[in-house]
Amino acid sequence: MYGIMNFLKRAGYSLIARPVRTSLLLGVFIVISALLLAGFMLRDAMAREQAEAARSVGVDVTVTGRRLTDQAAERLGQAPGVVRFDILANAEAALKGALPVPAAGAAPATLSTLQQSQDRPLLSGVDDSGLLLGFDTGRDVIVSGRGITPADGDRPVVMVEEQLAERNRLHVGDGIALESADGDHATAFQIVGIYRSPQPVPPVWVPLGQVPADQLYAPAGAVEKLDPGIQPADALYRLGDPSAVPAFRGQAASLVGGSDLNLAVNAAAYETLVGPMQAVAGLAGGVVWLIAGSGALILALIVALGIRDRREELGVLLSLGERKPRILGQHIVEVVAAALLAQALAVAVALAFAPAILDPILAHSTTGSRPPVSQAAHLDPAETVTPVPASADTADVLWTAGICLGICLVGTAVPGTTILRLSPRSVLVHAD
Repeated sequence: MYGIMNFLKRAGYSLIARPVRTSLLLGVFIVISALLLAGFMLRDAMAREQAEAARSVGVDVTVTGRRLTDQAAERLGQAPGVVRFDILANAEAALKGALPVPAAGAAPATLSTLQQSQDRPLLSGVDDSGLLLGFDTGRDVIVSGRGITPADGDRPVVMVEEQLAERNRLHVGDGIALESADGDHATAFQIVGIYRSPQPVPPVWVPLGQVPADQLYAPAGAVEKLDPGIQPADALYRLGDPSAVPAFRGQAASLVGGSDLNLAVNAAAYETLVGPMQAVAGLAGGVVWLIAGSGALILALIVALGIRDRREELGVLLSLGERKPRILGQHIVEVVAAALLAQALAVAVALAFAPAILDPILAHSTTGSRPPVSQAAHLDPAETVTPVPASADTADVLWTAGICLGICLVGTAVPGTTILRLSPRSVLVHAD
């Protein structure tokens, strides 16, 4: 016990007697500890932002199948994890007083005049056009006005494609008359939005219902009034968490079923948001280990130089019978004592200055990773990801302290092994 207390006192006296070396150790460990703690704070903040992105943005799932009915789609909309859903119903509608955009090719000769006269554009009934895959991924872009929203209810409003609007000189606010396929119902719809589809006009003849420029969107209630009895073609669901997709798939199979059941999962918005966050989190983790490795090398250099400068002291201790492991232990205690003091100072420094440095990085990673306006226009304000402020918890401090102690052991023990090879005579004879 006396021997242990003796080398502990020597370690304390050495730190006091060598203020330059002690200050150097403190400075190195303050920098290392502050950077390590900042790296852990950034990594944890990125993890919280990813969780927030999964909760707020989620993924979209499109369900199709012959057994899909309004009742089954609504029951599936009550499944756990579903934030909102939309049922897509398609109907053919004739344009009255307006010309559709035809395909580039001529109609086949086998197509009768009656069949050509019954060729009509496709009118899709939706509750929220923002859930449609084309608008959700940014492929289709609203260039004027707005999309279809649940607030439209069964009002006779419609979205038209840009080429159709240009051909008929239509603008937002204009009216357009649509007639049901059987000709029994006709309704005047008001144009509330004009969108642009990147899909070109087919180079060969196809029915108007397959020409992208002739695709119309209206509230599902309005389409049902125009063409009563239509059945849903697709059901669109937004899940709040990507991990809920497997369970949702199982429920869709039990409710809709059938060999033709198809689930198309679109996680483009989620991946667009999370991708940069994962990159920043990976960079933060890499920086942490880079700092740890660099710190160990720097400390090893400092200790190696210290051992060289203290060869005469080591020789005297060895000649007095001091055991080599205790001399090595004295060096480790000196470094650990400096590291513990630096750790306390580094926590105060990191908590004071890290948020001011890291918060702009976190805000940039969030805003920079948001989908383009064309993809995010349909999102509610509550669905945007709010930057998470950087903060340190007990686990971060403990991890930082543990890595610093590891640096102390590696950076001191490796060069300190030279002490175990020393002999008193050789040290004193060759001491400068």
